[in-house]
Amino acid sequence: SQSSATYHAPFVLNAKGQILIAPLAVETDSDGYNKALLTQIRQAVDGSFMISLPHEGTVWCVFRSFEPWGWTIGYLVPLTVKYQLANQLTRLLWFVFGGITLMVTLLLVWLVRGQLKPISELTEISAEMAEGNLERTIQTGRKDEIGILADHFNRMQFVMKQTIESLQSSEENLRTTLNSLADAVIATDADMCVIRMNPVAEKLTGWSVDSAIGEPLSTVFQIFNAASRQPLENPAIKVLAQNKIVSLSKNRLLISKNGEEFLVSDTAAPIKNADDQITGVVLVFRDITEEKALQEQLLQTRKMDTIGQLAGGVAHDFNNMLGGIIGAAELLKRKLPKDPKCDKYLGMIMDSAEQATNLTSQLLTFARKQHIHSTPIDVHLVLDNTLSLFEKTVDRRIRVSFNRGADTCMVVGDSTQLQNAFLNLCINAAQAMPDGGDILISSQNKKLDKIYCDNSAFKLEPGPYLDIQFRDCGCGISEEHLSKVFEPFYTTKELGQGTGLGLSAVLGTVQAHNGEVSVYSEIGKGTVFQVLLPLTEAEAEDLPTTSQPQCGSGLILIVDDEHVMRDTAGAILEDLGYQVLLAENGQVGLDLYRQNKNKIDLVLLDMIMPEMNGRDCFCEIRKINPNAKVILLSGFTKSQDLNDLRAAGLSGFIRKPYRAAGLSEIIADAMSSGDKRQFFS
Repeated sequence: SQSSATYHAPFVLNAKGQILIAPLAVETDSDGYNKALLTQIRQAVDGSFMISLPHEGTVWCVFRSFEPWGWTIGYLVPLTVKYQLANQLTRLLWFVFGGITLMVTLLLVWLVRGQLKPISELTEISAEMAEGNLERTIQTGRKDEIGILADHFNRMQFVMKQTIESLQSSEENLRTTLNSLADAVIATDADMCVIRMNPVAEKLTGWSVDSAIGEPLSTVFQIFNAASRQPLENPAIKVLAQNKIVSLSKNRLLISKNGEEFLVSDTAAPIKNADDQITGVVLVFRDITEEKALQEQLLQTRKMDTIGQLAGGVAHDFNNMLGGIIGAAELLKRKLPKDPKCDKYLGMIMDSAEQATNLTSQLLTFARKQHIHSTPIDVHLVLDNTLSLFEKTVDRRIRVSFNRGADTCMVVGDSTQLQNAFLNLCINAAQAMPDGGDILISSQNKKLDKIYCDNSAFKLEPGPYLDIQFRDCGCGISEEHLSKVFEPFYTTKELGQGTGLGLSAVLGTVQAHNGEVSVYSEIGKGTVFQVLLPLTEAEAEDLPTTSQPQCGSGLILIVDDEHVMRDTAGAILEDLGYQVLLAENGQVGLDLYRQNKNKIDLVLLDMIMPEMNGRDCFCEIRKINPNAKVILLSGFTKSQDLNDLRAAGLSGFIRKPYRAAGLSEIIADAMSSGDKRQFFS
């Protein structure tokens, strides 16, 4: 265009500043532009300046001075032309920058997707692993370093998972094992704080696992001396000090959190790591309360058995001596003329012998070696007879009442032994009230179930029982003495006021009758003895009794190793009209029987003898004569032995010491009837 041509033309000014060659067309308002151009040239100092032209905007003017002529030569250039190269360069730069930016962006995207994503996944999975999630793995499919790193990471995760599963399995096996143990187990750390315990330990300590974890062992496991009840040293302390397994005494009392008490036996051992350093203590203990009770019961049983053996032996010898005394006294009474003084003295001898007989009876009852004359008896009638005898001798300040609450009172047993047992309980109640008081005896029917019988310390069978209670309002029995009241020779009375055999005899009698006896007492309030006896539907039998000896005839062989018993028995029988042969032991007696088997009508046979005892002698006699009539004499005989002999044909049994009337009656019955057998107790 015209303006374009104008702007591209050079211009020339002379020394006077006149325009020789104008850059604009003639029709342009050159005067104004020329003046402005001239003014700018004069003011410019660096050979260029910007000038604004009408219709064209701002243009760039470049000029130089031509000194030889004084001219100024210049050139007008539009800004678009001036910055064309710069703009082109700028556009090029922007293009290059844009390309680089795009490449960098694509590179970053590639890095993020191809390189940084696995790393990001590693970070995420590591965080999940820290939370316990080992299921997520990295899937890259790459073979470069990142792929190798991901593979190693996945393998590490797999090994960790296997290790954790193995540890969990081991933990579960350990937990199952500990929970299956019958013993209690508590484990601690090196600071003796609980880190593990099994259910048995929870039960014995009263602490749950959750509440016990982190607690000091001395807080959870509190032990005391069973006798003094003084606190004992924590077993963990001893283990840590000695660095070895420690077995502790059994006389330890564990008091649980809820106050329950257990006798425990415990063992403590150190827990060591691979470097043989102690990292904690394991305590294993068990409840031996029942075991201790069984041991004490076994010890008591052995003691009772030992004393029973002693009592049986003493009673045997004592009964033989009493038999001689009673027999001799009866013979004297029959032989001497009637004299009040002689009768009085003989009565004293007989009474003393009877009292001694009662003492030996108590010994045998306690030893449970006395045979029970088992017949159906009315216990109410036995109690009436007992109270009749008791009220005649007791202090008048003692008031006795009997409440017959039981509808059924028939039991199978020995009325004499039961009467002695009831009398002992009445005497015991009276002695607890030296200043007088009330004794209340009551009876009622009770049915015992299997659960009660299984939990009883006595051998009971489920069924109906007679419950008899003897209640006093005396001083009571302390807890210290209560567990020992049935022990033989144990008494709290002063010397000479008691033998300690009364309640032992009660125990023996009740046990012999398949019953139960128990005691409850409170200091200052009184004591209650409860006797349970199994009931029977049979009716009571009247036992034949005589007051005078019965005379008879026939030849009787007396076999007894005690000459006192032989002589007195022989003298009594001769006095009653019998003929007698005497033998000092079983072998001599057997020989005499062989020699006189067709003459001997009856054999009186002692049970315990040297060389040949009564059982063996009886069997040999029955071999000689299967119909031989034999009556057994004994201070004590086991019930089983007596039953066996009875089944083998024994004609009768009488306990030493015996009276002439009883002996003559059983002899007369045995000789008059071949099948009828009397068994006197």
